[in-house]
Amino acid sequence: MAESGEAIYRGPKGTDVKEVCYGLWKIKAKYKEDFTTTGTAYFELKKDEPVERPAHISLEPEKPFISHKNIEDFKITIKASSIDGQNVREAEVFALFRIIEDLNDTRKDMMFAGIEKTKLVNGVAEINFNTSKAVNLLNKTIEVVNYKYLNIFVDIQEIVAGDYTIDKNKGINVKYFLFPYTLDLVATPLFLKPGLPFSIKVLVKDATGNVVTGMAITLSAKTVDQTQEKTDLGLRKSTTNSDGIASFAIDIPSDVTTLEFQVRTDDPELPEEYQTSNHYQAVAYSSHSQSFLSLSWPDSYKSLLVGEQLSVTVTPKSPHADRITHYNYLISSRGKIVNFGTQKKLPGSSFQILNLTLTQHMVPTACLLVYYFVIEDQMTELVSDSVCLKVEENCDSQFQICVSSNRNTPSLGKGISLTMETQSEAWVVLSAVNISTYLPEGRCKNPTKGVKYMLTYLV
Repeated sequence: MAESGEAIYRGPKGTDVKEVCYGLWKIKAKYKEDFTTTGTAYFELKKDEPVERPAHISLEPEKPFISHKNIEDFKITIKASSIDGQNVREAEVFALFRIIEDLNDTRKDMMFAGIEKTKLVNGVAEINFNTSKAVNLLNKTIEVVNYKYLNIFVDIQEIVAGDYTIDKNKGINVKYFLFPYTLDLVATPLFLKPGLPFSIKVLVKDATGNVVTGMAITLSAKTVDQTQEKTDLGLRKSTTNSDGIASFAIDIPSDVTTLEFQVRTDDPELPEEYQTSNHYQAVAYSSHSQSFLSLSWPDSYKSLLVGEQLSVTVTPKSPHADRITHYNYLISSRGKIVNFGTQKKLPGSSFQILNLTLTQHMVPTACLLVYYFVIEDQMTELVSDSVCLKVEENCDSQFQICVSSNRNTPSLGKGISLTMETQSEAWVVLSAVNISTYLPEGRCKNPTKGVKYMLTYLV
């Protein structure tokens, strides 16, 4: 029976309904003969009400980021299909655009950028967004969106004749990179040693964080001397290598106190206003005796491997260079001195090479300090320079173990000889386990009780 109607179910042959009414219905069932067990069920009868069906929506921006190339015409493709893979035939698409700074807090410095409406046909729709136009309406300059995010929120509404409807939404964030390159200094301390060459290494990456090879980088520099007079050193150009590094070297006069320099991309396909540039300033060390020391090697920006030989160029600059007899060095890692020594200065040479072997004790970083002493007017000055070494250990070293025995099965009470070989020095742990530990009939609850011997060797 129903709250506003009546139905009599007469068995599998059919149904006899006196008056059909929409609403909540209740069905009661009981045995025909002497049984007294009854059951009750409810169902709701609606008239031509659409039923929402599941759908899949995807938003596909034309690029993973927005650059100067598509700042005025950034295309977003919207695709919609039912759960069974069929494209949605026709639907209304509403797209809301916001410019946000923090993905974790979308309300922080949020700017409303506009709403777009279009139609989705055969499962596909396209919307083009003009950031320049939206920013101008907000009385902002285009630079304010750099490194921020364009938040795109899309709502799709579809009504299929009869019984089905889709009302789904989805959002994505696309980052602005108006300047497609980033520049960073690597292995370039911003301190000068007057009278010694100053090395500059520039790392170039694109908007996705990958290194850029074959990119031209320009360097413009000025020196400031002790009288505050500036000297223009002209424009220099270098091209990034396979590691994305552009290298420069500047000869620093002895009276220089400051070096001001600018590095800049020189991409011929990039408009002038979107070239990336950074400004830096390096200041000179001070020394009572005007003595300095410089350490360098070609690939100082790269990580080093255990077992490699490192050749460091040691270059002194001092009016008392003829008094230098020895160079002292030490290497520290994790708060401990792991190597030290003394090397005799080559007479008449303006530089010399210090050869070092990298060991496991220098992993992951080590500091190399080289110094010499200058004695002047009963005063002793320690002149030094230091560099940080990034040392990695190659984990692909091979390990072999061989059993030296004339018998296939060793006898009880008899010794057994093991030969172990590795490519480099390493600690090796050996353990002897009773095999019954792993047999079903002899398995114990605590397998470690089956360990008979455990020895540690340095190979």
